[in-house]
Formats: sequence, C-alpha cells, structure tokens
Amino acid sequence: MLRLASVLPTDRPSSAPENPLEAALDIYRRTGDVRGQVRTLHLLGTEAAEAGQIQEAAQYLSECAHLADEIGDIERGAISFAYLGSYSGGVGRQEEAEAYFADAQNMAQATGSPPVLAQVHERQANYYRLQGRNDEAVSLLDRAVRLMEDTDEVGGLAQARAALGEALVAAGRWQEGARVLQTVLSVMSDGASPETRAQAYRSIGVLYSRRGLHAEAASAITRALAYCEDARYRTGVMQCRLALGNLHARQKSWPEALEEYQAAEEVALARKDLHVLLTARSMMVTCRLNGEDATEAIEDGRQLIPLADQLGMRTAKAALHSNIASHLARNGHHKEAAKEFGMALTIADELADHALRASFLQNLARSRMALGDMTDSRDLARDAFAVHQRLGHWSEAGESLLFLVQLHHAVAPDEEDTPMSELVGAGQRIDRRVFAAVWALARNQAEDGHGTVPTVPTVSRRINIADSIRRELRGVDLESLASSLRNTRNWCFACNLPIEETGDAELLLLRTGEADTVRVRLAHSHCVTSAVIEIKDQVHEEPQENFEIECILFGGDTAGVIIDCHGGLGIDRQDGKLRDVLLELFRGVGFVDLQTLIVKASDKPVDLRDIADVDCIRAHLNGAFLAITGPDGVILGRAPLSFLPQWYERAREGSLVVVLGRNLQGMAADDPSYLVRAIALGRAVGATVALTVTQPSRNGPCVCAPRAGRKFKRCCGRRSEA
Repeated sequence: MLRLASVLPTDRPSSAPENPLEAALDIYRRTGDVRGQVRTLHLLGTEAAEAGQIQEAAQYLSECAHLADEIGDIERGAISFAYLGSYSGGVGRQEEAEAYFADAQNMAQATGSPPVLAQVHERQANYYRLQGRNDEAVSLLDRAVRLMEDTDEVGGLAQARAALGEALVAAGRWQEGARVLQTVLSVMSDGASPETRAQAYRSIGVLYSRRGLHAEAASAITRALAYCEDARYRTGVMQCRLALGNLHARQKSWPEALEEYQAAEEVALARKDLHVLLTARSMMVTCRLNGEDATEAIEDGRQLIPLADQLGMRTAKAALHSNIASHLARNGHHKEAAKEFGMALTIADELADHALRASFLQNLARSRMALGDMTDSRDLARDAFAVHQRLGHWSEAGESLLFLVQLHHAVAPDEEDTPMSELVGAGQRIDRRVFAAVWALARNQAEDGHGTVPTVPTVSRRINIADSIRRELRGVDLESLASSLRNTRNWCFACNLPIEETGDAELLLLRTGEADTVRVRLAHSHCVTSAVIEIKDQVHEEPQENFEIECILFGGDTAGVIIDCHGGLGIDRQDGKLRDVLLELFRGVGFVDLQTLIVKASDKPVDLRDIADVDCIRAHLNGAFLAITGPDGVILGRAPLSFLPQWYERAREGSLVVVLGRNLQGMAADDPSYLVRAIALGRAVGATVALTVTQPSRNGPCVCAPRAGRKFKRCCGRRSEA
C-alpha cells in the first residue's frame, strides 16, 4: 500500500483503494505495528499539509508525534512536534505552540542530525516572524544555515539561506539579507529548488519595493510568481500576490493592489491559512481607506485588530493602527491619528522592530506638528532620522531631514542659515548618502509634480547624466558610453544591489587621484543623483564578486566556463575614449574577440569549440576552485565553481574553453540569448586553455554540486578510476 501511494492515481490498478495510505494505516493498526503507524501517519500529515488541509494534518501529526515519542522515533517526533507548534501558533494558541516547539527542539537535539535540527529551527523561526519577533527568527535561521553548511544537502542549505535572507530583510538588515539571497540566486546555487528560488526572488523584490525601486521589485516578484505557478506551489503564489499588492500600494495604485490582495485572500481561504488571510484583509482595508468606502473600511479595520491580537500577529496589528491613523490624518483628524500612531509605536517598541519604529515616529511627528506641539514633533522626527540613517534607509532619512527643515522654518521663518546640529540634534552626523537621497527625492517630485513613483517602464534602462559629467567628459561619445552601460549588468554604487535592466539609473564619474582612467559607475535613481565624485582616502565598498561563473559542456562534450564580469569600465584621461578594463586585460593576454567567429562562420552556426588555443594561458582546477594565470601572473583568482559529474569528467581531459563577457545572465545551456547578444555586440572574448586538475583525496568529499559531501571515491572518483 505504501508503494502504491507513491504511484499517480491514474496509474494505479482499478482494484486499488481510494487512499492507499489510509489502507496501510488500517493494516498497521490491526497488526499492532506502531513503527508502521508512525511512518504512515507522518506521510499522511505531510500530504495533508501540502494540500492545505491544515486541521487534518494536525490530527495525523499529533498522533504521529505522541506514538513516535513512545517508541523513541525521535526524528519523526521532532518534525511532527515542530509542525504542531506551527499549527497551534497559526490558530492563536501561543502557549501550546511554545510547548510543542520546546519538545521539538529537545528531540531534534537528541537525534544529532543537522538537517532535522535545521528543519525545526526553520519552522520555529517562521512562527517567530509571524509574531513580529524578527531578531529571534534571524538567530534561529543563522543557526540553521550553519548546520546545513556541514552537510551534503545543497537543496536544504539553499532553503535555509533563502529563509534567513527573507528574515534579515524583514528585520531591516537589508544589506545582509541581500548578500544572503544573492547566494541562492547565483548560478553557483544549482541545488536551489524552484520553490526556494521563488522565495529568494520574492524577498529580493520586497527589499526593492521597500527601498522605492519599483521596476526592480516588479521584475523580481513577477519572476518569483512564474516559478511558483510552474511548480504549482500555491503557498508561494499566495505570498507573491501579497508582495505584488504591497508593491502597487506603495505606488498608490489602489485598484491594482486590491485585485492582488483579493487573489491572495482566495488562496488563503482555500488553504485555511489564517495569517495570510488576516494580512490580505488588513491590506484590503488600506486600499478601501484610499477609496470611496473609507468609513466602512475603518470599522472593518478595527474589527481585525483583536483577531490580529489573538493570532499573535503584532506587526499586522501595528500596521492596522498605522493605516487607520494615516487616513484620519489625511482628513484632518490629527488628535485621533496621533492616538493610533502612538499605539502602533508602542507595539513596534515591544517588538524592537526598528524599521517600523522609525516609520511610526515620523508619522507621529507629522501629527504632533499639525496639533501645534512643535517641540515633541521635532524630538520624534530627530529620533526617526537617527534610526533610518543607522539602518541605511537613506531615502527615508532624507524625508525626515526635509521634514525637520520644514518644521524649523515653521517655528523660525526668519532664519535662513540653519546649522545642521540644530536640525538633527547635537552630536548627530549626516551621511553624505542622505544628502544624495534628498536631491533624488527633490528631482523626482519636480519631474512628476507630486512625488509619486512612475509606472514600471517597458523599455531598456534609462541613464541620467548630470551636466557636470557632460562638461567633464566633453569630447567623449556619451551615447556610446550609455549604450555600453545599458547592456551590462550593474550594481548600485550606493546600495550595492543589482540595477534592473529596465530601471532608471544615474551615471557617476569617480575621480581617483592620478589614475590614467576615471571610473564610471551606475546607481539607482532612488539612491543618488548623477554627479562627479572625488574619491581620495576613502575606499568605497565594492560588490563582493567581480565575476559570476557558469560551467557548461559546449557541444555536449567539451568542458567550458562562461564568466560574466561586472565593473571595470572607465574613461581614458588621454584620449577620452571608453575603456573596458576587464575585457582589455583578457584580450591583452591572447583572448580573441568572439565576434570574429560570426564573420568566419558566415551562415553556419557558431561553434565555441573552435576557439583557438592560447599557449601562454594556464588554468588550474583545485577541488571546486578555478584559477587562471597568464604570462604576467594571475588574471583570475581562486573562483568557486559549481559543476555536474559529466562536466568534471570532461575537464579532467586537460582542456578548457573560457568565455568571458558582459551581461551573460542566467544559465546559457537553457537560454543562450544573452551570450549570443554579447558576442554580436563585441562584448565577449574567449580562449581554449590548458587545464590541470587537482583531485581531492579518495576519502575526501566529492567536489561536484549534486553530491557535495559524498566521498570522492564513491562519486566522481569512480569515473576517474574507470
């Protein structure tokens, strides 16, 4: 019966029972086989949970947990108790949830199994996040990641990292969250499932949305939704719909936001997910507060507050108070608004949620100003500014600074020159990125008249160039420069996050003393405006990786790597021409321009196996790390690779095709369009080089991606011996 349960219903014999698992459970009960009951109950509970049958799953897993405890099956017991903790927390039974999680943690520790303990940590962290206890969730997920790093379960590691990245973003630690999420989305992360990639893209989209980068957010969340729909992952679809709704709400596109929230509500009802259901309905209230039935919406919002309290969803409760307060303030009811903002601020303080706290402080400051309490308003706004700046929320800090200027002029209209210390408070410094954000805000408001965010563009990246740069680069073909930057992957100079291909960007010219080349970089329009920047002693933080490397079998039989390079563009001080420093470096040591292959091939398909050998270049693969050296030394340092056994087998033959270029996104084996475009534009070079391979010891872990951690002699080492 258990084997039959793993077969699709359409492929089962006509004599098979409707539910083979239930039939198996009945047999185990009649024969008194407790271990068989535990195994089957666990399968039934997991199946019910995945189908959204939450109550049925809880019943199966409750029986499973207690039987497992009796017979010492602590692994299934730990996972079952963790699920029961999630279920109890989901229906508002907080004390019961804490007790279940305590049992789950104790049993997981006793198993000595890192994956089991990590799975329990992840479930409990999700419970903490729903309660707004983000710091505790981050702590648990950080432990889960470290546990999974010591195993060979690459899929489980990617899942733990995606959860950690999402929690870091929710906790306001967006730089750390972005770095973790990029490891999941990198071409190096072959082990990430579609569900895990969807979670990572959605979390990156939420991060973009919160920072006002709406084009980037729409692209990331839409991609996450596609992953979920392809995998029929309904929970992910529900979460993506919520994220899209929030994105539309930030753009004040209320009808579109309401439509997304209603779609999320429909799935939440089907899955009986009370937390998502409450979140969706809370945000639907926000949409209606900005529509025609605001009075009824306020009443509906107040009715949701005790439900949020019952479910332990304190962040949602705070948001309801804040959204009701915002509507009251817009309609001149500042006394009532200040009361609601105050309640929201109290909850944020209890949760130690600094990002929420800063937002509520600023809103309360506006209400206090409207009520004439200028001193209290100033103190609140200063506090908001300090928290936003500490969190790296430059745009929000800029808004607080502008409000303090407005407040000061309201109190002392005759004063023209105001010391900064008087605005933000003695001892408080202002980061230069805050000033850049203020200029960006001012320009955006001037462009659209009222400061709203433009709709998502559908054309290629638009690059804004300041007059100061045009004067500095007089004689330079700026259109050629902009074209090069439009067709390369770029990371923001200010926040180090990727810039969407269709998003607006700012050109920055970096002058670095006596160098022959002045560097050019891009930044999000939301982060900084186009300008000439002098870099003297301070070294700006660069993105951690200059290269992303994909392993590929060209023609199915030749080992190769495709290297996507970032940065390294500049203007030559002598002749004013654009220089691609990285591609020039590789051309200088013998790499050929791949555009020449198109000319030689004429009407035949380009075969990258035909790239000429370069004798002066050597590549060395040590374990899973690749280095490339030229006649003058290292040209590519110890770079990590992720490869399949078939690739490793071909690599050991001693030859490697190396292709390097700009904007080589994604997996070229699945979609070669970016590679083809780079070759056609003359932005890709290549060489065939000699490769030496240093294999791990026979008893060491294998270096291939699918079986990292398995002994080399039992994996790729077998192929070597054969």
